[in-house]
Amino acid sequence: MTPIKIAILSKSIVFSKGLTFFITHIYDDIIIDEFDDEKFFINNTEKGFYDIVFADERYLKVLSDNDIILRSRLYTNYYAICLDDKEIHQNSVFSDSIKRDISQIELKNKLKEILNDLLEDRDEDKADTTLSKREINILRHIAIGYTNKEIAEKLFLSPHTVMTHRKNITRKLDIKTISGLTVYALLNKVITMEEVKK
Repeated sequence: MTPIKIAILSKSIVFSKGLTFFITHIYDDIIIDEFDDEKFFINNTEKGFYDIVFADERYLKVLSDNDIILRSRLYTNYYAICLDDKEIHQNSVFSDSIKRDISQIELKNKLKEILNDLLEDRDEDKADTTLSKREINILRHIAIGYTNKEIAEKLFLSPHTVMTHRKNITRKLDIKTISGLTVYALLNKVITMEEVKK
């Protein structure tokens, strides 16, 4: 399997080395490049893409306004490391954010989620019409009647991650309505009739 390519963009060496430490203890087939200069990072992004980019919040604007970065977001997931994530959700480049002040356990769980999502996406590319385990679980919750926000809370995901999976489910199954997804879930034994009645 091709190694996961990650870029970390931060002026803080403590931040970069700390994040590298956590990532390499979760998954070992990874290439990590650390950058402290946005121009050098952007130049490298143009030469060869990354699967994931973790960027310090000071780079939000410069990355969001750059054409190379905007094009690369089609195959790269950008995550901002920040204190306040309000700006992230209005930003088209960043998939999600990680709060700077989370605990070690929360950080490990978030990084595992990000890496697992990427690995699932790679597996899905091999069989583009087959739902992943995560997507089947999300489909189950959609069919039962939970909102995106409720699904995110129940599965400890970000609402953005739920939305991404929901779009993938809709695209793969070519079913655009909740009632259609519910019928699909019933016919494929993802849920039972009793669960729908609740």
